[in-house]
Amino acid sequence: MRTTSHQAAVVLALFASGAIAQAPAAAPPDAALMVRARLVAVDAIVRDAAGHFVHNLTRDDFTLTEDGKPQTLRYLSEDEDLPLTIGLLIDTSGSQRSYFPEQRVASLTFLTAMLTRPRDKAFIVRFASDILSLQTMTANLTYLETALGRLTERSLKPGGGANGTHLFDAICATAANSFATDTPDDLGRRAIVVLTDGEDQGSRATVDQAAQCAMLGNIAVYTALYSSDDPGPQPEDDPHNVYPIHHYLHGRTLMERISRASGGRVFLVSKKLPIDHIYQLIQSDLRGQYRLAYTPSPSKPLTYHRIDLKAVDKQQKVQARIGYFTPK
Repeated sequence: MRTTSHQAAVVLALFASGAIAQAPAAAPPDAALMVRARLVAVDAIVRDAAGHFVHNLTRDDFTLTEDGKPQTLRYLSEDEDLPLTIGLLIDTSGSQRSYFPEQRVASLTFLTAMLTRPRDKAFIVRFASDILSLQTMTANLTYLETALGRLTERSLKPGGGANGTHLFDAICATAANSFATDTPDDLGRRAIVVLTDGEDQGSRATVDQAAQCAMLGNIAVYTALYSSDDPGPQPEDDPHNVYPIHHYLHGRTLMERISRASGGRVFLVSKKLPIDHIYQLIQSDLRGQYRLAYTPSPSKPLTYHRIDLKAVDKQQKVQARIGYFTPK
């Protein structure tokens, strides 16, 4: 993903001025200023050729480059007990309303299974032509259950809920505002699960800017794609659920760009792969990650750097974010 300093400034403005809550845009960075990030953390999942998780790896089992230059890994941990902050971002446009009953049940089961550590927390946001926080960050399952019952709540914004599906704006606004009490340097993991058909109508942000908003916040974006058409038989050995179903291609392609950039995955909801099963796969991902870290070279604020993390064993595949921005 090629990013200019102008693009980065645009993304920062989108990131800071999301529709959930307004915040002042940041001033342009001083071109002469150089920043050294203390450490760049990368969460990674490793699978073998059969798609099974690979455990007990060491730093010597990985190679990592930043902008093509080899980096020395300073830290590696395989810890299932790291705190988790997870957000549900739910599309409430007209095409998605028939899915609300099953989404409520499966989402509550998922959150109950995920919020098991003292520092785990979650929030819920719904979006259509506007973006509404149904529940801010909390560990209280009763609050989250109540919020799931408010998916069809009428917009508080004049004209809201009419035409439009501001998917990309919702990702930027959620990354900026719903994680406001958290910090990217927090030791835990951060993720968004988006329930949508993948179609955007009316966003200010582009698909690549939405990906950059997620990377600015070090947030993995997972997507469950819904459609009125069932994709039919699906191969068991496809860990990324990339099936040649024409109806899904556009939405899947857009969300794959965001999920792959941020270290998440895209799933297609179907009779064979229902939402409760997808939530189980996401749960396994978030609790089965390695945390790696390295010390980067100094660079200008908001400079984009490409990360390429690989396993030494060519039969092993690594799922991780593909880049980061130097902090302001």
